[in-house]
Amino acid sequence: MRKLAVLIEKEKVTLHVTDQVVDEFRRNRNAKLNDAIKKFKSDKLNDQFPQLCKDYDEPYEQMREAIRLYNEAKGLLLRRLTEDFGKEKLKADAVIKELFDKAKKIVASQALITKAFWRHQRRNPPGKKDSLGDAINWECLLEHVEDGQDLHLIAEDVDYRMEGSDEEFSPFLEREWATKKHGMVRYYTKPWVQVHRWRYGAAQTERTNSGTRQTARHASTAASFSASQSL
Repeated sequence: MRKLAVLIEKEKVTLHVTDQVVDEFRRNRNAKLNDAIKKFKSDKLNDQFPQLCKDYDEPYEQMREAIRLYNEAKGLLLRRLTEDFGKEKLKADAVIKELFDKAKKIVASQALITKAFWRHQRRNPPGKKDSLGDAINWECLLEHVEDGQDLHLIAEDVDYRMEGSDEEFSPFLEREWATKKHGMVRYYTKPWVQVHRWRYGAAQTERTNSGTRQTARHASTAASFSASQSL
């Protein structure tokens, strides 16, 4: 994700972030990271050996010592991790903060929330049965992204996909963007794939003053937060 921040600085990519995305990230961060820490804490090395292993003094003692060192290092790691988690000092926190700071902020007005509500009532994508979040984000993009721009949407959320597909973008949303914004939608489920393409120019779609400039929207859900740790 740091690579994406560099591309934004160089004005090769415009990142649009809604206040809904920021709120979702803040809501999900603690729950997802707490789950990850709990799982790591509960995972234990098996320190039980068959009796016959004790006849092999050197490797047996080496394994016992390795387990002791592992548990000692794990305890230290957990203490530091828990402390940084509580203070929001994780590397991923810094990266996400940088992206949010560099992004173009979009505030969902009451009018846009109303549009999202009626989109949801009509069962039009994107969105889940019990949530307006994705609908709010989409209405914000339709309202605030300049006409004629291509949208590079990176989201692991199935709500943007064609029904029954793991990769294909929703034809309904694709048609809506083309009709209302006169641009194309390029959809990616893995952020690092497209960031790599942007960085090395394999997917340049910039058309300067007379045309379209590349636009990106990163759906900063818990999944994307996890992805940021590996970039």
